[in-house]
Amino acid sequence: MNQTYKEYIPGNLINFNGVQAPDGLVGNVTMQPAIGQHPIYLEWSENGQVKDGYALVAVYSDAETQPEMQKHLYLFTIVNNQPLVLVTMQNQGDPYGYLYFGATDNAELRAGFEKIVGAPSITKEQIPNISVNPWSSKEEAIDFYEGMYKNTANEISTQIDWHNYQRANWREVETKGDTLTLHFANAGGAGGSYTQFTKVGTNTVVVSFDGNAAYPDNPSSVLLVQNSDYKVLRTLNQ
Repeated sequence: MNQTYKEYIPGNLINFNGVQAPDGLVGNVTMQPAIGQHPIYLEWSENGQVKDGYALVAVYSDAETQPEMQKHLYLFTIVNNQPLVLVTMQNQGDPYGYLYFGATDNAELRAGFEKIVGAPSITKEQIPNISVNPWSSKEEAIDFYEGMYKNTANEISTQIDWHNYQRANWREVETKGDTLTLHFANAGGAGGSYTQFTKVGTNTVVVSFDGNAAYPDNPSSVLLVQNSDYKVLRTLNQ
């Protein structure tokens, strides 16, 4: 890799621009990992097998030796039995509050990991369509949305007018990988809003865009919501 990289494991962490990796990127994360605009779920694994999401088997970084703008964080993952080496050099926040990764261009790294796993790497073209925990239907996502607002423990429960809410006003815009995007049309058909849902393990990332013009670059809120009871755990884009 030319630079000096060190390996990090749970309990032996690297502070990568405020994120304690790997612990802060797995489970109930401190910063949501994502590929493009799609959140991903990482689970640490000693053998490459996980129940859900991306198996994170190794983490390497040169953050202890490189200048701020040249630091790398590499995640060696296995998803759907195929290797995928992810890398980030992100050094600042963004409107979503995500930590963005992409597939490495380092052919030597890819080849070495492919040899260990015994399978070809996932290509960049395949990444947007990776699915490990898809939505069964538009109705499932709408149920989740309504559950969030019906849970009175959530602050957002006071921000909906159920008298003007019409379930029939939802339509599906796009399903890509594990992310489902819906549009809600305002009463009378004028204007509306977009909402994206992505399952990440036992939670779901819900991204809301107030107004049609806000989609897809200016989210109004990015929430991490618990699947079991629709409780909002954290606002990711604060």
